[in-house]
Amino acid sequence: MTTQPAFIDGFDRQCSLVWICLGAVTAQAQLRLNLTGTEKFFLAYEPVPVRLEIENFTGTLLALGQEPHTDWLRLRVTTEEGTLVPATAEAMKSPVLDIPAGRQAVVDINVSRFFAAREPGTYFVQAVVNLGPGEEFTSPYVSSDISPGQTIWSQKIGFTSAGKRQAPLPPHETGAWSLYAPLPAGRRRRESIDLRGL
Repeated sequence: MTTQPAFIDGFDRQCSLVWICLGAVTAQAQLRLNLTGTEKFFLAYEPVPVRLEIENFTGTLLALGQEPHTDWLRLRVTTEEGTLVPATAEAMKSPVLDIPAGRQAVVDINVSRFFAAREPGTYFVQAVVNLGPGEEFTSPYVSSDISPGQTIWSQKIGFTSAGKRQAPLPPHETGAWSLYAPLPAGRRRRESIDLRGL
């Protein structure tokens, strides 16, 4: 019985690893994903928009949102500590897209609509495109900072003796207006008026 030299065995294993790596690179090269955020800093409960650009290098028309690629897009949202952020009650639906070979498509997504990223802190968002077994593509992460904001002026609405809320009155009498601004210094100023009423 002939024993194969150790260096040949090791060489074979290295070749296998090289082929596996080349396969992964080839698969990832079929689609190019780029995820960007329109802004970096947001107030809690404010819309957090991101834009996903998808470039098709498969050589054929890519029909997304149709069989067998109906549920092809999802987001992965994590905190700075790596904890997954839970989804909201509204499920994100994959859009219907036809991307010709060599062309690009754009998908705009409001992250805060589908994920409960509302506590102050830094969040990381990644897009994941799944075309089937062994064909999962991921975008680079994009980060967003959520600030609680600071109340700089507010006024409560009045109530009648019967406990019923009065009709809206001018601010100097009673009202439900609040003015908010971000807490961190050195960031671009953003203001919003909360007219929800207490």
